[in-house]
Amino acid sequence: MKHANNKTTEETQEISTSVTGEKREVEKFEHTLKGSQHILYRCKSVFPFDFFPDEIIIDENKVDVKHGLFFLSTQTTSIPFEDIVKATTTTGLFFASLVIEMEAYIQQPEPVNYLWQKDAIKARRIINGLVSVKKQGVNLRKIDLINATDEVEEIGVASNNSQKK
Repeated sequence: MKHANNKTTEETQEISTSVTGEKREVEKFEHTLKGSQHILYRCKSVFPFDFFPDEIIIDENKVDVKHGLFFLSTQTTSIPFEDIVKATTTTGLFFASLVIEMEAYIQQPEPVNYLWQKDAIKARRIINGLVSVKKQGVNLRKIDLINATDEVEEIGVASNNSQKK
């Protein structure tokens, strides 16, 4: 009789562990979905210098780069933060270009040109901050990134300074 009770206890623990694992996966999915709906920063290239303006959209999980091709047509590239090495900017007198360097990709995404300098710099800082935070293993599920964008930007400034050394 004791042997049968041990089996039922083990089976109950296995079922409990399985249910807990499934709940964690559902929570991860729901967080990823919510993160994709919270835009942290968005900027567009300047018309008329870019006849079909490009756009950068940064959310909690990825960067979307939309290149305007023609009237009402765009090409969108979604880049998860895990795949980004760093973002860099090239600045001119008024405008700047943003380049996102990716890990292990043969074809890198095209730069986004004719952004206002302040927009390109802010986007670069936020991207580098989120890349740095993710590489440190910080659990972003417990952080309200919408209200912490300034802090993420500061981390991006610090990580950009450490890359120069």
